Amino acid sequence: MATQLPILVVGGDGLVGRALVAYLRRRGRTIVATSRRAGVGDLRLDLADPASWPDLPPASAAVFVAAVARLGDCERDPALAERINSIAPAKLAARLAGCGTFCLQLSTDKVFDGTI
Repeated sequence: MATQLPILVVGGDGLVGRALVAYLRRRGRTIVATSRRAGVGDLRLDLADPASWPDLPPASAAVFVAAVARLGDCERDPALAERINSIAPAKLAARLAGCGTFCLQLSTDKVFDGTI
């Protein structure tokens, strides 16, 4: 039987990410959890700084759960919120999909102003 590739959890140290990582590991899956903070998670990945992105390991799937989630933070810096919640995940997903990785992004309403 072939070895399964790991699942990449982008934002694996956040509220949703920690729960997802724990759930998948209890079911025997190998997980690579990222964090923007150095020394946290398995791999440092800061969505705000694409130039710093490391080479990523091959993965069967990537789940994007990183986000600027506090409304006040989004209102203070809407450009940063858009970059982290929308632009960077799309860029990273394209990179991963190009290597055959299935990508899933949890949605957030912290990008739009509610007028559309």
